[in-house]
Amino acid sequence: MSAVRKITVEVLEADLALAQEHCGGSITEAVRQGLEHLAAVRRRNILLALQGKVTFSDTWQTLRGKDDED
Repeated sequence: MSAVRKITVEVLEADLALAQEHCGGSITEAVRQGLEHLAAVRRRNILLALQGKVTFSDTWQTLRGKDDED
């Protein structure tokens, strides 16, 4: 696990309540999952930006070890 930082954050009570309800009650877990979600969205957007810019010489069937005849 990476280094951990303790932070102070001001959020709207309603937003925090919804996040805690979704995550199971813990403020720490709600913040952690929210940050993980933002990081995942950023990674997905970076990969989507590559769409059409990367070419593969093999088909998906070859990559999976299947014959094209299936």
